[in-house]
Amino acid sequence: MRALLLTDGMFALRERPLLERLRVGLLDEGVHVLLAIPHRLVGRASFDLMGAPIGYNDSGLGLSRRIRARQLTRALPAPDKKTGRAVDVIHVFGGSAWKLGAELARMTESSLILEIWRNGLVERARSFRAGEAVWPAFLAPDKTIERALLREGGGSVRLAPWGAAAPPEPVPILREGRVWSLIMIGGGRDAAACRACFEGLARVASARDDVMIFVDADAARRARLWKLAESLGVLSATSLIDEMEDRRDLVLRGDIIVQSDSRHEQRTLLLDAMAAGLAVVASKDEDVSVLIDRRTALLVEGNNASAWAESMSELLADPESARSLGRAARQYVRQTHRPSAYAGAVLDAYEWVVSGGAMPFKAQAG
Repeated sequence: MRALLLTDGMFALRERPLLERLRVGLLDEGVHVLLAIPHRLVGRASFDLMGAPIGYNDSGLGLSRRIRARQLTRALPAPDKKTGRAVDVIHVFGGSAWKLGAELARMTESSLILEIWRNGLVERARSFRAGEAVWPAFLAPDKTIERALLREGGGSVRLAPWGAAAPPEPVPILREGRVWSLIMIGGGRDAAACRACFEGLARVASARDDVMIFVDADAARRARLWKLAESLGVLSATSLIDEMEDRRDLVLRGDIIVQSDSRHEQRTLLLDAMAAGLAVVASKDEDVSVLIDRRTALLVEGNNASAWAESMSELLADPESARSLGRAARQYVRQTHRPSAYAGAVLDAYEWVVSGGAMPFKAQAG
């Protein structure tokens, strides 16, 4: 079987480790896997680790989509002699690549799968399915998304929870004699929640001399956190990290991961933190099933700065409790979110759509 992983720029930068794990897992199962990313990302060392990716043009009006898809087909391997197809499945990650993926599937007569990684894409998935010549199947990384898709009438839905690899031993956190790091993740698109979270962390940092706050630079810009840090007097205890999602080696050296605004999204950075045994404090989100209060994370009402401060103070005052929380989250991820299980679920979905288990593709002239 041949599969093309087609991703837009945002998803590629945010979830490169997920794509890497999936590619390795599918290769182990004998699947020939290709990766297509926007031209501007080709040549970045992190993507070269997955083998040379195919670059494509992700800019232009809708009228140019067919031209851009045809350009991409020229980079695909020659059609298989048995199937007559260059690829069997096109698996699309990132909403801005959906239409290009559909056009490419139409041209190559391949099956189309869309990864629905946040609840905000569910309604769009329904309308997209009704308006395209290619009838896609959907992969849901969370059971809450699977249920939402089925409620919308999406019969071709499969559950494939994302995976995270746990290191042999949990990361030691909150060690004595060291400055403790609070790593604030999140996109900053919910500015009110992000600012409330930061204010809570700032209250803790201003009362201690052993705490540093690290914030995603993009989130800080969107939520205007740098000026807030200045007004709260914690500039010296605050540091920004560029492209935090793609710098996990640095993030996973922290002590406590703080997710200010999940916006009903799945994030392998959160899974990686849990798998490593870091303590997690997160905004409540019933649509993200890995967030289980006092089992995998300490959950907080997102817009309440006092609640953030109290939860953080609770963990810092009792390091062993924080370690225990991290170990419980690590065990949960190891049991329910293994990378091999994700690759297996995706392969099952590929075989399902190729064999006609999902709504069949009907090619149209063009």
